[in-house]
Amino acid sequence: MNETVVTLEIQGAPIQCSRTDLIQNSDYFKAMFEGNFIESEKKVITLNEVEPEAMKTILKLLWDKDHVISERNILSVLQAACMLQFLQVKETCIEQVERSLSVNNCLKIWVHTEHLVLKNVYCKAKLLALMEFELVKKTDYFLELTLDEVVNYLGNVNLHCLSEFDVWETVVTWYENLEEQKSEVWLKLLPCINFTAVTIDQIDDMISSRCVAKHDFVCSVLRCVIAVKKSDDLYNFSEKCVNYAKMLLLSKERNSLGFPCILLDNVQPKPIQSTVYYYDKFKRKRKYGVLENNPHSDFFVVYVDVGTHSLRLLFDIEPDNFIGLDGFAATGYKNFVFLYGGEYVLGKGKWNYDFHIYDIVSAKWKTKKLPFPRRHFESCVCGHHLYVVGGTGPFRVIQENLFYYDIQKEEWSKEIKLPCSGRQIKCCAFDNKLFILDINNKCVYQFNHDSEKWNKLEICDSENRLPFFSKNLKFFGCKSRLCIKGKWGGSTGVF
Repeated sequence: MNETVVTLEIQGAPIQCSRTDLIQNSDYFKAMFEGNFIESEKKVITLNEVEPEAMKTILKLLWDKDHVISERNILSVLQAACMLQFLQVKETCIEQVERSLSVNNCLKIWVHTEHLVLKNVYCKAKLLALMEFELVKKTDYFLELTLDEVVNYLGNVNLHCLSEFDVWETVVTWYENLEEQKSEVWLKLLPCINFTAVTIDQIDDMISSRCVAKHDFVCSVLRCVIAVKKSDDLYNFSEKCVNYAKMLLLSKERNSLGFPCILLDNVQPKPIQSTVYYYDKFKRKRKYGVLENNPHSDFFVVYVDVGTHSLRLLFDIEPDNFIGLDGFAATGYKNFVFLYGGEYVLGKGKWNYDFHIYDIVSAKWKTKKLPFPRRHFESCVCGHHLYVVGGTGPFRVIQENLFYYDIQKEEWSKEIKLPCSGRQIKCCAFDNKLFILDINNKCVYQFNHDSEKWNKLEICDSENRLPFFSKNLKFFGCKSRLCIKGKWGGSTGVF
């Protein structure tokens, strides 16, 4: 037999290949065949934890670097390349996995690449899976998750869910797909839910559900949670039950708002050299270099790491489209950052019509067009709609209208008239609805997206404590309240 031929036996299937190819492309096989190992003399090598089809694909890639890996096999090929240390094949797989990352496969990619400790890949997949929970929970792979994987996913504080009862219903869907349904499984699943955000009526619905009602201890725990919430006596419950119920009520709130981000414009003096000629006292021509300061801008976005209380770089921005731009806005939504609006030279009519969208997962930009010129406007995201409210248009005319961008459909709305002057207003998103503050008239307007009509809410200010309008006035939602922050009477406070 040819000395350079070796047979790899994988799950009983023999695969013949070149020993030289393996040595040249794999650190694993290089150490095996050139080191002092018993396998170095063997003609047949048995490999475990590798799929035969994955190994065949790796060998094809050694011979043909343009070979296309099927999406069905890509993760098994990546796993084999990592295990057997085919470094070039590993990089090829990573590039293809990142390009193919989507709502349909992000959960599977997260699980597989986290086991392989491919942090850059699994962090992107994890982010997408947490942001797009409403779609990811409907994928076939979700039902294939193990118990630990489900707990890791649904128990994540950064999971973007409509409500905790929505998470409960997702847990039920997964549980009902199990072949063997035990109460021990429920005791691991319940901590996935933030019971501080679940109503008593919803807990009653949990107890009466078919998959829970047959487990006495689980029902007792849920009844004990209700008793604790109502401050009732707990003497009817066992100590174990009470301790477990109280533990469930220590759940952390979901971080549904993500992390604060800041757009920074770092202007630094960048010296440039120019040549100047002069004549000396003997009328000889001389030259010397002059260093001049040239303003140079670096734009980048940082996020606030709440764990370390520090700023970390999120991504850089090419400065060409933003140098000299004033009155634009930067807004975040899930894994997207939008940069839009503004005027390059105020009053000169050089408007920015570009609507830039950066995807943090793919680390790529795409640009659409803003259908109207606007600067110094109010803007926020409610649900999957990005609103542009008021602001200044051409000829410095104050705009008393709004437009919204449907992020899912990628299209702009028609013009919608504001219920008040667009000069001194603030807007914010609260409970997935748009609210506009008209501080001068002491009222707030709520926008009904379906009917495109406004609901006026009067502000009770009998003591005249409302602050005056200023550019530093803040209007925002916090938990169950709408808040106004500004100065009045020489001091700063929240109304």
